[in-house]
Amino acid sequence: MFLITVVDFADSLCAPAIYEDMTVICDAFSFDKDFLKGYYRNYNSEEIIEICINAILCHEYGYHVVKNVFGPVNSYNELSGRIKGRLAI
Repeated sequence: MFLITVVDFADSLCAPAIYEDMTVICDAFSFDKDFLKGYYRNYNSEEIIEICINAILCHEYGYHVVKNVFGPVNSYNELSGRIKGRLAI
């Protein structure tokens, strides 16, 4: 069995493993449930929401992703709800 991992040298910095998960979930997969299930295997929607929010919080451009994908967001709960609505897993 192979394990697929995203490696992105554009930022060239030391970062946590989840750093690119925001890009994978939001940009590459556009919250597509089949892609997400294939990439993240046994994760449920709550775990993917947590991965996405943690990646957004640690990513330098997280604010811009939230703004571009979800528009104005005023709280963690609001962001979590919007991500959950997009996932529909």
